[in-house]
Formats: sequence, C-alpha cells, structure tokens
Amino acid sequence: MAGSWRARRRLGTVASVAVVATAASLVLVGCGSALVGGSSSDPNTEASSSGPAVITVTPEKSGAAIRADSPIVVSVDNGKLSVVTVTGPGGQLRGSMNPQSSAWTSDAKSLDFASTYDVRAAAVDGTGHSVELARALKTVTPSRVVGARYENSASGDTVGTGTMVRLVFDEPVKNRQQVEKALLVTSSAPIVGAWSWNADQTAVAFRPQTYWPGSDSVTVSANLKGVELSKGAYGDRAYRTSFRTGPAYVITVDSAKHRMDVSVNGKPVKKFPITTGKPGFDTPSGIMPIMAKEGTVVMDSAGIGYGKNSSEYYHVTAYSAMRLTSRGVYIHAAPWSEGSQGYDNVSHGCIGMSISNAAWLYDRVHPGDVVVVKNAGEDIDSGNGITDWNVSWPKWLAASALGAQTFGPTATG
Repeated sequence: MAGSWRARRRLGTVASVAVVATAASLVLVGCGSALVGGSSSDPNTEASSSGPAVITVTPEKSGAAIRADSPIVVSVDNGKLSVVTVTGPGGQLRGSMNPQSSAWTSDAKSLDFASTYDVRAAAVDGTGHSVELARALKTVTPSRVVGARYENSASGDTVGTGTMVRLVFDEPVKNRQQVEKALLVTSSAPIVGAWSWNADQTAVAFRPQTYWPGSDSVTVSANLKGVELSKGAYGDRAYRTSFRTGPAYVITVDSAKHRMDVSVNGKPVKKFPITTGKPGFDTPSGIMPIMAKEGTVVMDSAGIGYGKNSSEYYHVTAYSAMRLTSRGVYIHAAPWSEGSQGYDNVSHGCIGMSISNAAWLYDRVHPGDVVVVKNAGEDIDSGNGITDWNVSWPKWLAASALGAQTFGPTATG
C-alpha cells in the first residue's frame, strides 16, 4: 500500500468563525503590551485576571515540521479566546471550543503531509485587553507512507468470542509504542486486553485476556495517519473495523472420552458422541476457534499424500463442515463412522459427528466460536489456524509495547 503522499491528501472543512489567515512565523499583539511565548494551559482552566493573556498553539516544534497525527489545539492562559481560525490546503478546519473558551481543538484528528496550516487567534484577558496571534505550522514530508490491513476481523459480521483482530503492515514497524497508542478498542462491556507483535514486527494482534464477552459490540480504530512507524515512514490513513459477537459458545472436545460438550454463555446445553483422529492421524490438542463455516466439502486423501493405492485412501463428501486449522482439520458430519462415535477414534484427524448433531451445531455457531480439544495429539502448531489463544497471557504481554489495558465504552487504549 505504500505510495505517494500526494495521492492521499484530504480536504479540510469550513470553520465556524471565518477569518482570512495569512502565513506568519509569529505575531502576538496586545493592547498596551506585547507578549511572546508562554506555556500551554489546561483546556479546562477558567479565565483569570492574574496576568495578561498568552495564546499558545500545539503541536509546535520550535520552527521544525510538526507531526501530522494529532489535531491542532489553540489555548490561552489568563484569558478567553474570542476568535480562532485554522486554514489548511483544503480550506478552513472545523473545530470546537471548550465551555471555558480557553481551548479550541480542530475536529481533524490528523493533518495533511507536507502542508502549511495558518493559525489566527484572538483572546481577551480579565482586564479587557486583547491579544492576537498568527502562526504558520508546517507538517512533515514523509520519505514514504506505509499501508496496513485487518485480518480475521470479519468486519460488520456476527462472530464468535474467540475472534482475533490482527493488523498487518506493509513493512516492519520500529515505533511499536507509538502505533499501539494509535489503536483504540471500544466494546459494549469493559474488557482487559493487549496488543502483541509477531517476531518480525510486521503484524500486531489484539485479544482480551479471556475471550470476548457474548453479544458484545466491538470497534477497532487504527488512527495511523501521520504516525511515524519507522524513521521517515508514516502511516498512510486511518483504519476501522467492527463486529458483534454472538452468544458465547464454547465447544469442548474430549478425545479420550469421544465426547463433545457444548456450552452457551457458560451453561451446558448439549453433549454429543464424536470420533477424533486415530493413532498416527491424531487430532491436535489446543484452542482452535472456528476459522470458517464451509458447508459441503469434498475430502480426498490424495491431497495429503495417500492416493488410491493406499490403505488410508478416502474420498468422501462431508456436510456441515467447519474448518478448525489451515491444514484441514474440520468438525463435520461423518455418517460413515456413526458406529464408532462415542466409542473409538477412527478419523484421519477431523472431528466426526452424526448428520443431525453436526447440523444442529452448524446452524448455531459462528466463525470465531471457541473449540477446545483436549486429551488428543500434540499441541497445535502456532499459525495453523487461529492459534493465539494458546499463548499464555504473560508471554502475550511480553510482546506488547504498552501491556495490558482496560478497554470498553470509554476505552483508555
């Protein structure tokens, strides 16, 4: 997705107070006195008469180009703002004033690259004296911009509570902390979760400490426009995905007992006889959320190296098939093995059920619903499906720049 920043310039919008702005490095004029400099105030500070008004603008970097990943804020100490306008390449920016008239913030959360923003402001102090400011802010010119994409988010869909959100970048990220600060998770219910990076830092994934709550609404915003991912490389734009979780299904497969237990929202609802992989074709153990509901699938062992001349050859049509791994482990209807279901493991790795039981399950669950396989073969290989839930929480946090955070309707992430 990397490309020219010129192709991604966004037009500004019209401010509520129209004042023609002129580019100037710094002009500060007071009635009876002139002030230069000053420090930024708390936006909620009431106007005071303890001194002359001082207007400040952020971001500012001592004449150097400013970052493009934050709004422009104009604030005043010891006074009230009366006029604020910010004019950029697409016109004047809209913004909002706080109730104390001590701080104005642009609605735009990111700015255009390699652009000049002319700021004009006026304020009145407690004695009625007015002060004006005009300033030109220039944003950075990136050496390159970097794109990203979501994986496994099923945007707009209803999904299971084991769904993972993964953001994949076009190149490795060096400034992991800055990126995580730009990632916001909101959900209907408060959750504790964390972002965690893969080994080469080309992808970051989010998971709650435990599974998502059932029937939860989730939105993930990646406000990457203007964030410096690595030296000279900046995020190209903002990304957003949202989904809703369905009822919290947990499907527990006990290979030793040849049984499947299904719970919904923590309450047991069904027990099914099943068969899993026979010796040499063991079903892997571990947490394997459903990757996809594929319906009818033709399964042929020739694809895994057992041709027609092999005693292990099979060519069958499986119904109500739900994929668990990238390498082809499914839950599916297996009428040919009903005599063994509940008594023996006879499959080539899949979890077989009767036609009616498989259809009942298929009709109710969603991709991302949690499947836990125990007392089976070796632990599932990392990356062979949705395997992040098998990582311990301490190990997950060890690959996070910011660690665990509390997210929810008023997320802090």
